[in-house]
Amino acid sequence: MKIKAGQLNDSISKASKNVYAYLFYGSDLGAIQDNAKQVIAACQKKDPNLEVNVLTADLLKENPMRLKEEAASESLFASKRILWLKNPPDNLLNELDDYLTNATLDTPILIITSDTFNTKSKTVNLLGESPVAVALGSYLQEGADLRQTIQSVLSNGGYTIMPDAMAFLSESLGADKGATLSELSKLMLYKGEEKQITLDDAQACFAGSAPASTDELLMAALSGDAKTTQKKMTLLVQEGTTSVAIIRAFLMKINQLLRVQGWIAQGMGVDEAIKKTPPFISFKYANLWKQIVLSWPTSFTIEAQRMAIEAEKNSKSGLPDNLVLSRFTASICQGGKKFCRLNR
Repeated sequence: MKIKAGQLNDSISKASKNVYAYLFYGSDLGAIQDNAKQVIAACQKKDPNLEVNVLTADLLKENPMRLKEEAASESLFASKRILWLKNPPDNLLNELDDYLTNATLDTPILIITSDTFNTKSKTVNLLGESPVAVALGSYLQEGADLRQTIQSVLSNGGYTIMPDAMAFLSESLGADKGATLSELSKLMLYKGEEKQITLDDAQACFAGSAPASTDELLMAALSGDAKTTQKKMTLLVQEGTTSVAIIRAFLMKINQLLRVQGWIAQGMGVDEAIKKTPPFISFKYANLWKQIVLSWPTSFTIEAQRMAIEAEKNSKSGLPDNLVLSRFTASICQGGKKFCRLNR
């Protein structure tokens, strides 16, 4: 059966009765992983010796019968097991149907996670229609849904937020639920006992979460300065900045660029649009940022946003972080070089 996020807890409570499989899919990898861990944590409360066996896509492609073999095997140490299928192919319908049809209280609980499945995927349809399975889609939040999440998290922590600060956060967050919750936790920790969050608070918290050279990297790449881009990226990595953090910094800046372009498309002057769109651009980069705003076509900004979201997902999926980051920054830098050069 297909459920919504708010129904997951109820489904977990019924796991020992009539739910034997969970499918978490969509574009929000952070939420997908969190949901899977939530099921595992609930099962561990009932059985501290719970055994979790992970089956990767490569294993299942080489041997589709591996699922049936694992389901039939018994553990020498745990009374209950979980089989976690990570990004399986979308052609295990016979194996999954057999698993669900023959599931009993002694059958391992099945968890399937995939950030490539969507509502049209065969696996989603199979588990979504099964009375003994749960299918929950998780997608990148934006708009009203993202604002509701921000408001809910901050309210639960006892905080209120000013409208301009909410606008800033709703434009800066949302690429990944896990990352959104992490950033909001940092913000609340930053505020401490002061319970009202202003725009200055939000900007100060975000600005303080990355080394100063991050801005140099972003501006270099967006303007097509390959030499400086490579130099600053290497420096950030050596300082311990993660690939995900760098990619998310790019995503925030790209989102800001899209907002500026949106105002300009509505007839606003470029200088006014830049001033209207936080975070504040320091005097050091004011002229370069204006050049980027005027040079980048909106179509490529949208494509850059897509690439950033995809790069963040890839960096969390087991691919080499440095390789993902290098390819992404190279693509951004190539675009910056092409478009900024055309307008010089």
